[in-house]
Amino acid sequence: MLYSVTSTVLAIIAASVLWILLGWKDGASAVALAAVSCSFFAAMDDPAPQIYRFFFWTLLSVVFASLYLFVVLPNLHDFPMLVLAFAVPFICVGTLTVQPRFFLGTLLTIVNTSSFISIQSAYDADFMNFLNSNLAGPAGLLFAFIWTLVFRPFGVDLAVKRLTRFSWRDIASLSEHSSLAEHRRMGVQMLDRLMQQLPRLTITAQDTGIALRELRVAMNMLDLLAYTRRATPAAQVLLRQVIDEVSGYFKHCSKAGERLPAPRGLLMAMDRARRALTDQEMGDNPARVHLLHALSGLRLALLPGVEIVTVGGELTEQLPHNIDGAPL
Repeated sequence: MLYSVTSTVLAIIAASVLWILLGWKDGASAVALAAVSCSFFAAMDDPAPQIYRFFFWTLLSVVFASLYLFVVLPNLHDFPMLVLAFAVPFICVGTLTVQPRFFLGTLLTIVNTSSFISIQSAYDADFMNFLNSNLAGPAGLLFAFIWTLVFRPFGVDLAVKRLTRFSWRDIASLSEHSSLAEHRRMGVQMLDRLMQQLPRLTITAQDTGIALRELRVAMNMLDLLAYTRRATPAAQVLLRQVIDEVSGYFKHCSKAGERLPAPRGLLMAMDRARRALTDQEMGDNPARVHLLHALSGLRLALLPGVEIVTVGGELTEQLPHNIDGAPL
């Protein structure tokens, strides 16, 4: 966000300097629209396409306004014909504004065209004055578009990678000693981050299931941290080992800058912890069920489709991942 703000401020300064150096009488409109477009779309990951749409529809409005001023209006001599000339196209275009896919373009066309025409009580349109004043807006938008392409070429992919790395960092930090309130705050933060990540993954045609599984890892880790202290001492040691190994795995992912395959040693650690929880020493401990659920969820999220090791050490038949064979 700081980079977006800095880029926008520098764009406004650069546009103002160009306006002053060129000595353009009506160049203030260019600076104003450059500032509006850069600021309005600054929060987007890839603002250049939206700024280009802004530029395209504004330029189209200049063309429509010039046709009205220099072709249509000189041939109108009474008020009913003036109303009819404006009513037909403006009503047709206005009906499209209720559709989201046409909203921005039609709204910009209607507003800018009527603004550029600026009907007065007497017809005194001058073509050179019209070009000088109304081409400033598209020029400012074109400058904003080029500036954005140069200084913000990163797009949605960079935002997805950044959000993913932040999630890995938070999961890796769960092995550190923190209070229950801090853990809850981190869980809410990761859920909020996932809501930002899912639309971006859809835009880039990436698998959203991996991000959901990483959130499940975080939530199950929080459950393990909440209930581990209620287990037996032997089970606490094994559960703590699971927590440390999961955190270490995501630390390795952060250092490598890519998602690594989960180590098989982590599977063995989770199986040992599960067997410790099934011992008779746990008895009817209410934390036992929560811990088993957390271990199962952690295993399904990190190692989907891996066979389950029984207490006797035998492997059960590997079941399909889902009814349709898709990974969980």
